[in-house]
Amino acid sequence: ARERALAETKAALENQRADFSVALQEMEEKLRNIQFELDEARQMQEMAAEQAKQELQTATADNMLLTEEVDNLNSELEQAREAAAEVPRLQQQLQEMAEAHSAKCGEL
Repeated sequence: ARERALAETKAALENQRADFSVALQEMEEKLRNIQFELDEARQMQEMAAEQAKQELQTATADNMLLTEEVDNLNSELEQAREAAAEVPRLQQQLQEMAEAHSAKCGEL
């Protein structure tokens, strides 16, 4: 009876060991799948980071060009304002020259 009990216990332990072995293999497979998904996610994250970096560099370059263009336009605007400020003085000079010319023509 005792040998039979030992044999049954041994058989139960063997079955349990086989069940644990199968469970361990399943867990290892799940772990491999999770690791694969993590690697994929990491690669996608790195690609997204690289793309964002390139977009930032492009935006920075565009911003620098736009800033330069705005500076040029501001400079041209300032020159135009300075020229416009001279218009009344030039008109006055032309008026005086025209009056002087008329006076000379009138004297002749």
